[in-house]
Amino acid sequence: MREQWGKLTDEYLADGGTLSGMVCLIDSRRDLTDYDRHMFEWLTDNEVLFTIVLTKCDKLSGNKLAQAIRKINIAVGGEVIPFSAVTGRGAPELWKWIREAAGQK
Repeated sequence: MREQWGKLTDEYLADGGTLSGMVCLIDSRRDLTDYDRHMFEWLTDNEVLFTIVLTKCDKLSGNKLAQAIRKINIAVGGEVIPFSAVTGRGAPELWKWIREAAGQK
């Protein structure tokens, strides 16, 4: 199943069509997978604008969250938005990124 989704995703992203950017959701409590790394490499190589949204950040202490952000910055670089659906943390930053990626102010 993952292979089928990977092929479908590759085809969609390669087409480029109306894609303004990509929001990549990563669970703050988990390490990056090989699939995640491959996706970020592909996005970077193909110059696709993306941001990383680190979900469930309310479940980590400030120290653990800072470590998770640092690990992603080292592995991938780029912007990381800590996000919590429970507290609303990161929602304004995410919406700002989406509007800017879509060419809106």
